[in-house]
Amino acid sequence: MSPRGLLLCLSLLGIIAGGASKPQYALSIPALLKSGETATACINFVGLTESLSLKVNVEVSGVNTTIFTDDITENEIFKCKTFEVPNVEQTSPVFLTMEATGATSSIVERRSVVIDKMETIHIIQLDKPIYKRGQKVMARLISLNSQLRPVPETYTLIYLKGSVLLSRPHIMFCVTVLPRFSVTVDAPNTISILDQTTSISVQAKYTYGRSVPGKISGRLCRKYSSYYPGNNCNRNPEGLCSPISGEMDSDGKFSNNIDLSLFHLDRSGFSMGLNIDATVIEDGTEIFTLSLSTTANYKNTETCYDSNWVMPSYSNAYYSAMRFYSRTGSHVQLNAPQQELSCGKGQSLQVYYSLSKEGLGEKGNTISFYYMVMSKVKIVDFGSRSVDVSSSQRGSFSFDVPVSSELAPGADVVVYSILESEVIASTARLNVQKCFQNNVSMSFSEAEGMPGSKIMLKLKADAKSLCGLRIIDSSLLLLNQNGQLTADMSIGLIFATNVSLHKPEVCGGDVWGGGRPFITMERTMERFSSVADGPGTGLPAPIASPVASPVATVRKFFPEVWRFDLVNVDITGSLSIPEKAPDTITQWQGSMFCVSEKTGFGLTKYPSNFTTFLPLFLELSLPYSFTRGETLVLRAFVSNYLNQCVKVRVTLKRSADYTATLQEGKQNACLCPRERASYSWNVNAKSLGVITFTMTAQTTHIGATCEGRKDTTQPPRSDTVIQTIIVEAEGIEKEITYSNLVCVEGEKSVIPISISPPPNAVAGSVQGSVTVMGDLLGHAVNNPDSLIQLPTGCGEQNLVKLMPIPSVLGYLNCTGQLTKEIKDKALQYMDIGYMRQLGYKRQDGTFSAFGQSDREGSSWLTALTFNTFEEIKSYTLVDPAVQNQALLALAKMQDLKSGCFKATGNLFHNGLKGGADNEISFTSYVAAMLFHTTYPAAQTLLRGALGCLDEASRREQSLYNLALMFNAFALSENLERRNYILAQLKSKAIQKESDRKSCIDGVAYTMPITMSLSYNGNKNQSNMAVIIVKLLSGYTPEYQSVQKLRKTVSKVEQNNNRLVIYLESVSIKPITLSVTLEMNNRVQNFQPQFVYVFDYYEADENGVAELKHSCAA
Repeated sequence: MSPRGLLLCLSLLGIIAGGASKPQYALSIPALLKSGETATACINFVGLTESLSLKVNVEVSGVNTTIFTDDITENEIFKCKTFEVPNVEQTSPVFLTMEATGATSSIVERRSVVIDKMETIHIIQLDKPIYKRGQKVMARLISLNSQLRPVPETYTLIYLKGSVLLSRPHIMFCVTVLPRFSVTVDAPNTISILDQTTSISVQAKYTYGRSVPGKISGRLCRKYSSYYPGNNCNRNPEGLCSPISGEMDSDGKFSNNIDLSLFHLDRSGFSMGLNIDATVIEDGTEIFTLSLSTTANYKNTETCYDSNWVMPSYSNAYYSAMRFYSRTGSHVQLNAPQQELSCGKGQSLQVYYSLSKEGLGEKGNTISFYYMVMSKVKIVDFGSRSVDVSSSQRGSFSFDVPVSSELAPGADVVVYSILESEVIASTARLNVQKCFQNNVSMSFSEAEGMPGSKIMLKLKADAKSLCGLRIIDSSLLLLNQNGQLTADMSIGLIFATNVSLHKPEVCGGDVWGGGRPFITMERTMERFSSVADGPGTGLPAPIASPVASPVATVRKFFPEVWRFDLVNVDITGSLSIPEKAPDTITQWQGSMFCVSEKTGFGLTKYPSNFTTFLPLFLELSLPYSFTRGETLVLRAFVSNYLNQCVKVRVTLKRSADYTATLQEGKQNACLCPRERASYSWNVNAKSLGVITFTMTAQTTHIGATCEGRKDTTQPPRSDTVIQTIIVEAEGIEKEITYSNLVCVEGEKSVIPISISPPPNAVAGSVQGSVTVMGDLLGHAVNNPDSLIQLPTGCGEQNLVKLMPIPSVLGYLNCTGQLTKEIKDKALQYMDIGYMRQLGYKRQDGTFSAFGQSDREGSSWLTALTFNTFEEIKSYTLVDPAVQNQALLALAKMQDLKSGCFKATGNLFHNGLKGGADNEISFTSYVAAMLFHTTYPAAQTLLRGALGCLDEASRREQSLYNLALMFNAFALSENLERRNYILAQLKSKAIQKESDRKSCIDGVAYTMPITMSLSYNGNKNQSNMAVIIVKLLSGYTPEYQSVQKLRKTVSKVEQNNNRLVIYLESVSIKPITLSVTLEMNNRVQNFQPQFVYVFDYYEADENGVAELKHSCAA
């Protein structure tokens, strides 16, 4: 069925019409109703001879909802009424019943309609269309109902669902720099086979709107319909081509007339279209020329036997006309305009009718026509017209339809009349401009301004709307035009919430795709500004400033995204925001959407543009990175858009990070209006990492010509640009580590560490670090974020970095050391690690190091991933479907007879498996893992695993297996097996007695202090009391114990080597307080310290106790 036919059905299926006998009636209602929203139904009675009691109900799950209840007394009636559609849990058909009863007549009709549970429309807007890897992606989620009103819901969690989607990124990533100009090709859309020539034009413009000087090369081709290498008829796989080349004119445009006789337009065997490929090479850009040496061999000629090679094709044209049928020979026709209708205006629709005497019957001299307008499956307008048919049964009439956002993007209009024995009707489709009830506009106070200039951003929307701003560098759109929020996207989602939107791809190979050449000039957007200073070898010194005050620009702000935030307009519906223009020489494209509870969603119709521009400016052309040892050709370009000629000298600041040699050419170039000069240096890096280039362009002469007199009215100008570039080492990065657990004895200990860099290590790339901690958890306690690393690499490497994050978070939280910064970083890394790990999930639910490309999944990696996901799901969302699939995959690895799990697949990182690699160790790990999950399938697998371990515990096992089995039996509360294995472990344990808990080998790494105090004065209790603990040398209070102490006292402070504790009072009842000290520095021959307590307001009431070191004699 055609789309037009479908809409016709939607409009008319809900009409219930009576027969030829009186009374005649029609009930109109949309065939599709939306759950929980308002709908409109229209009732129509003609030729009533008695009063009727009307009732229209819709029944949902046995509950009736009344649509109409009315007494009809008039002879002819047409009325419409809105009603609330009942809520349904899922889309389902329901019954609509109409009952009309009178003294002598009774009408009962029942029809089915569908109530659709419309899902919320979600629109995601990103801050920019393309990202470099590692950049933060900012996004906004817009939730609307089918009428484009904001959804009043709170989303506690937003996440990406499904591992399949993660393998097809919606976000485009490229390691590239932004292009500087765009190329457009203008050619006719169609040509005739009789045409002899056609014209094409190619234009190149910088993002700031000026023309690009340069050359063009390309070709115009007509490709073969089919090509294969052995075809003698089609020698060139590209088809028939005509070269295009030439110079761009002063407007950055190239035009050419193409001789079409080269393309044999009257022949078949070719594509019925011409492809244009064009490349613009900017002046000052290096042109690569390739020289080839070829050998020609003679080959016998071959004949082309393709019968289609020279056969013109002449096809026939057909048109089918469908016969119209009416039982009475009557009809009505609604004419509607084909063009798109503008919002805010009325549209007159013309209706033509032709009626027969049989159709009119006893209608008399007038007949009524009724019309309804339906959009977004709702009746939004309706009415009727009476026409005089006394003199003629043919004629026309018109009615007006107000065009508003309710009709966007299209509406269906139905016109009908109830005749004596039939209903005649006609429908038409109105195409409506995609507009919104919430009229949104955004503009800049100026179209162009200098970097750093003050401008106003003017916003308008419905009163108290919440608006989302986005202003980005238009260079980003040259790389990816997709992802922009448009009216097509928002309104289109109303009708197809599962629409398949374009999914940008990860850049690779040809960034531009499709083999079409684009601009290759590149620049980075992260710059800082300074003025070049100081002479140096090969680097000209800056020119001394003249007496007149120079115009110097310092550009420091080079964002790719200027604004991406939310603002509220006031009650007047307007807002003016003062802004400072960024420093990039480019055009900024701004857009805005707004949402209002009253008028819903609105969007700017066209982008608002603002150009930052200087009449004389400097640009650098740099790659993303280069390798030390290579010579980088650093190019700088100066553009002159002044009305006079200038001499410009460009200086490069000296740096210890590189050496620069000026290439041959004029350093002080002459530039007349709209001219451009380039400057080049050969740069060799001396250091690795990020290095900075600081370059200044400064005028030395401004005048009518470069050789004439200076224009003293023009101040000298300068523009300074600082850009960075990455210098990579010329080798392969390798890390060598050495770790050891040592027992320090005596005052000094020497621990030999031997780490030698490879003999071929790259100079300057060797770095080393040593970390020494006094306890096993010292590194995590002092540098917690060192264990919170960004998960990267293959499935194993990613998991290795993800696994410790929840443990570190839990430890820091328990010890009170978890800061917001560490927590936010950990949560971000967990989200990234989780999503990346899903990329290594296989179709069978298992995980492996390289995902689907591996031959089979890894049982160990599957279990480890499952367990890690269980640990992180208290911090981030984990899809239960992924976990259930992993359990089902593990179930296939379990022997149903023994209950043991058999390890399959590879695990390259042996440390992940621990000290053993057999089915007992794997089963023990899986069993312990299953105890910590609540998935229904887990209990079935656990029973078999415990049976396997019970049988294995009665055989000789390795120490590692015993430890894992003990953990599993302890969790299962199998005391008999647990105690048996514990006895085996104790028999193998190495124990050493110690006299003092905190003093080990003469060293107390931690030392608990317990203080007991009571009041013995003349009152029942003291005033505020203060305890001062003089700390032992080399010790500080343990953080966790201080946090615990703070919960029982008023306040705790640490002043240098004293711990100060405040109490509200001390009574005669003893109070016991505890705190733990930990050693930071080693000290010998400890001297006793003191603990002093006193009444804050009566210091004479006090007490003192001696504090001795636990290792002191």
